[in-house]
Amino acid sequence: MEIVKEANGTELTLKITGRIDAGTSTQLSQEVMDSISGLTRLVFDLSGVDYISSAGLRVLIAAESSMKEQGPMIIMGVNDNLMEIFSITGFTKLMDIQPQG
Repeated sequence: MEIVKEANGTELTLKITGRIDAGTSTQLSQEVMDSISGLTRLVFDLSGVDYISSAGLRVLIAAESSMKEQGPMIIMGVNDNLMEIFSITGFTKLMDIQPQG
């Protein structure tokens, strides 16, 4: 997994490529927790992600919880496979998730 951070003032986009699984979710969680203070908007660009496990989903839940008091969190670039996971788990009802294209 690779994470590219793009900051614009108090807005941060995390462009992620690869798999978000038990082996990489700790790295993602650390990046989020190190960066979240003072943000007014957090965007996860998952257009380069082909798989997310329950460990990755927990990172997104924690980030959403942290951002509730600060501003919106958006998950964008979600392919059909990931969208199915987000739908089955109920994430589409809890978070702003935007499909690819």
